[in-house]
Amino acid sequence: MTPEEAQKITDALMQNRLQVSQLQGHPRAMTKVYSLAEVQLTNGEVFGMMITAGPTLGQHLTKEMGSTGYLYLYNDDESLIVKADRIAAVKLTKMTSGGA
Repeated sequence: MTPEEAQKITDALMQNRLQVSQLQGHPRAMTKVYSLAEVQLTNGEVFGMMITAGPTLGQHLTKEMGSTGYLYLYNDDESLIVKADRIAAVKLTKMTSGGA
């Protein structure tokens, strides 16, 4: 490795560290977003759980249910898998004010 190549790598690492430190100092950078996911089944039963995602996850969940046939919700403590044909509605409500 030439000294010029080593300097480029060092410069890139320093730039990366600078970007990370700027992100860590940003008030919203490390804030998790929590949402209440409420699921209504076709039999009328309703249940909910907190998830670490924003309400915009709904679009992704819809696509996944269409392709896999299941709704999959999870957080740090639990996960839930329900057959999509048993679901009448899903509502995601953001519960935190921070994050993206």
